[in-house]
Amino acid sequence: MRQGPADAVAEQTWKEVPVTVLAEDEKRIWFLPYEYWQATKDMPPEQVDQLMSEVERLANARDLALLRQYPFIYIGRSSHRRGRALESPTEA
Repeated sequence: MRQGPADAVAEQTWKEVPVTVLAEDEKRIWFLPYEYWQATKDMPPEQVDQLMSEVERLANARDLALLRQYPFIYIGRSSHRRGRALESPTEA
């Protein structure tokens, strides 16, 4: 099969990405605003502040296992996050 110039560039770019960058991309922490709003819309402001303090503490400590318990946090590659975001309703 014949490859075009774009295929050659894509192949070369892929080979130049270090494995450590790919591994770090798998551990990227994403904040999902709609899910956050759903989880906190009925909370008093003090409780929301406590929740965010806890989430920030876990994110700074890179405690991914505990962060996964929150529905408004996604850990992984952005391409997977986009697929999940499309499943979320966009209406308030």
